[in-house]
Amino acid sequence: MERHAHTVVGSLIAVGNTLDGDCFLGLVVDQMAGKKWADEDPCLDYIPSKDNQKEFVLVRILGLKLTEGQPLSKGSIPAREPYKVETKRWAFAQINRSWHVAGPNVVSIQEFLKQCKICHRLGMKFRMSGATFFHDLELVVEYLLGVKRPEDEISFFERKFFAMLGEILPQK
Repeated sequence: MERHAHTVVGSLIAVGNTLDGDCFLGLVVDQMAGKKWADEDPCLDYIPSKDNQKEFVLVRILGLKLTEGQPLSKGSIPAREPYKVETKRWAFAQINRSWHVAGPNVVSIQEFLKQCKICHRLGMKFRMSGATFFHDLELVVEYLLGVKRPEDEISFFERKFFAMLGEILPQK
């Protein structure tokens, strides 16, 4: 059975959001290992039924951060969460509403991140005003390249993110 490029572990896909029409960046993960982490997500608002599981793929939504007065969508981050909390986010992305952005190779992910930063600096409208996925994506690239930083330079959030990546994203 041939797999579509956008369902390969390590690929980045644009995930359509039916609630508000915006897209989020999703990292396709090892489906079984990802379920463990998705079970911890307090905001996971949809789980496909057994009948239509083949139409969905579990993804880590990158870079969503609660900002003051800007809820992401009706069903996502609860308003009761404190200001600027880093919130783990997972979703089941409908394959026919998603499209391949980069990956699974690290070079294409690096190139995508570089292009995003250029667009952001130039102020182009690429739905990137205040984009919050840059940091998460930089950590994905760092992980895939096998970069090792001293423990005292890694924040609690980054430590947890790297632990999660170690389980859901195989290194080559």
